[in-house]
Amino acid sequence: MKIPSELNILGLPVKVVFRQDGEASVSSSASHSAWYNKIWIANNPERSPKAQSQDLLHEIMEAVVAANDLKLDHTVISTIASSLFQVLSDNQLSFAEEEGV
Repeated sequence: MKIPSELNILGLPVKVVFRQDGEASVSSSASHSAWYNKIWIANNPERSPKAQSQDLLHEIMEAVVAANDLKLDHTVISTIASSLFQVLSDNQLSFAEEEGV
């Protein structure tokens, strides 16, 4: 999956930025800021593209939770995001419109 530089999440433009190790104040592989409308993904050569895609889906979930002011525990968000990623990946599901469909 090619990770886009910007997403539309619930009508809000959210920038997706690859950060170098030590560039952000967080030590995780990815993070989201509702304040800055930004998702940071670690540009770490040890993280596979699949892992980065999973990080992106997790941060999209974080953005949806924040935008809707949902009170979900981080463990719940992580479980839903990783489960959804597994189902989408293992079944090669894509919801993008295809030409001729």
